[in-house]
Amino acid sequence: MIASPFPEYVGFSISTMDDVNGLAIHPDELRSLGKKAREKRRREFIMGRAASRNALMRAGCTDPPPVLRGAMGEPLWPEGYVGAISHTSVVAVSAVCPVILASGIGLDVEDMGEPVELPVFNLVCSDSELQWIHASRDECQLRFRMIFSAKEAAYKAFFPLVGAYIDFKDAELRRDDDTGIFHGTILKNISSRVHKGQTFTAESRLSGNVVLSHVLLPHAFRDGPVHLD
Repeated sequence: MIASPFPEYVGFSISTMDDVNGLAIHPDELRSLGKKAREKRRREFIMGRAASRNALMRAGCTDPPPVLRGAMGEPLWPEGYVGAISHTSVVAVSAVCPVILASGIGLDVEDMGEPVELPVFNLVCSDSELQWIHASRDECQLRFRMIFSAKEAAYKAFFPLVGAYIDFKDAELRRDDDTGIFHGTILKNISSRVHKGQTFTAESRLSGNVVLSHVLLPHAFRDGPVHLD
C-alpha cells in the first residue's frame, strides 16, 4: 500500500488495476480520452480518474465535476483546486489541494521494472546529478528513477504557473542524503512567475516496487519568484 506523502489538507487516493472493472468515471472523462485509445491506455485512464475523484472529495470538493483533459493532455481541475495524477500499468495515484493552500502539486509514480539504459541518463540528468547517481553502483538504477520521478513531479507542480511542461534539464536537483529531500533549482527563465535561480523541494522514495515522488509548491509561488533554500 502506498501511503500519502502529503500533509493532511491534501486529498490523496490510490486506484489499482484490480479495481478497474468496478470503477466508474464520468462519460465526459472517457470522451476526453478519445475513441482511438487502446484498451491498456483506457484502463490506466480509468484508474487515474477514479483516484482523482476520490482525492477531490478528500480535499473538500463534495461533488466533483469530471476532470477533463487540456490541450497538452493535462488534467483540468475544478476552479479553486490544484492537483496531479500519475500511474504505472497497475496503480494510479492522485493528490488534490485547495488553491488557497498551494499553488501547485506534483506527483509521480514509476515502476522499477526493467533497467534503464545509461544513454537515457544523459538526456535527463545534469553532470552533478549523474555524479550522485553513479556514486552508488548498486543503486544507480534506483537513483536515476528517483531523479527522473522527482523532476516529473516538479514539472507537474509548476505547470499551472507556466502553462507548459519544463524540460528535464531546465531544473537541477541536489539530494540531501541526511533528510532524503531533493533541493531543486530552476536553471532558466520560464515565465513571469518562474525564474532562473528559483528553488523548490521534492521528495522521492521507494515503496515496494515503485518510486513515488511529490512536490508541493507554497501558495506564495502564485505571486512571483520564491526561494525555499
